[in-house]
Amino acid sequence: MSGRLRGKAILLAIAALWTCAAAAKDAGASGDGGGGGLRRKRTTDKKQTQQHRRLTEANGVDQELASRFFLPSTKAQAELDEIDMRELLFQMNVEMNLDMSMSFVQTPAPTPPPTPSPTMSTEAPSVSTMPTLTDCTNPGTCENRLRDQIFAVSVRMGTTDALDDPNSPQSLARDWILEECDAVIPIDPCTASQLLLNEQRYGLAVMYFGLGGDSWNVGANPGQDAAAEKGQWMSGLNYCEWGSEITGTGGSYFQLVCDESGNVLNLNLQSNNMVGQIPPEIGVFFAMTSYISFFNAQTGSLP
Repeated sequence: MSGRLRGKAILLAIAALWTCAAAAKDAGASGDGGGGGLRRKRTTDKKQTQQHRRLTEANGVDQELASRFFLPSTKAQAELDEIDMRELLFQMNVEMNLDMSMSFVQTPAPTPPPTPSPTMSTEAPSVSTMPTLTDCTNPGTCENRLRDQIFAVSVRMGTTDALDDPNSPQSLARDWILEECDAVIPIDPCTASQLLLNEQRYGLAVMYFGLGGDSWNVGANPGQDAAAEKGQWMSGLNYCEWGSEITGTGGSYFQLVCDESGNVLNLNLQSNNMVGQIPPEIGVFFAMTSYISFFNAQTGSLP
């Protein structure tokens, strides 16, 4: 039996006891021991029994249990007369309601933790070391863009450290090509079609400085005179005009041959007193089909 049902049974039983006690008291006060008094008592007992049965049946209480455990004896009936039953029932009802309300108290949902407020980083933003081409409308754009292009070539060829050495072939070639921004016909670092040609011009300059160009048998241009004639390297002319035509016992050939787009196609530098290591920048000649350089004191390999 649940706690709530037991509470109802107790209340109904006490109510029945109180009703029986009150009825017995009324019967004793009005009867005289004769037949009339007995008949009134029996009638009253019958009504009380019916009332008790209706109350117990309406509330689901077993009549046998109520009669067995809660009907008062003669002594208990006398003690019940001294109890204020209305006050007792009221107090028990208050306590039952309090117990039941406490049993249905809901546990409050946990409070979610507060969302942390965003913090401002005090660290300086990282700066990329990769070059960025500058706007062609800005002053100094020619040198800036050429520096960016040369750095990009060095990244691809793995020679960025050589740019920090002022005496390296890469640094000498860079400084030379930057001066062409102020030439009579300045180099064009902004037109897309010229970018690859600028890289190849730089690559030829690295070869010249790296393989002792000032001492070559053919094509030498000591001091890098910009006004030098055709057949001399490092002049202000288009590099496709740097290659001299050489005539030998086996016939004639040109040191440097370009295709119709201006890309380096062939290099024939045989027996030209070249000394040094072939620089990685020879890899910028993406259209080159032949490189002839026997009878020279050069080392290294082609990429």
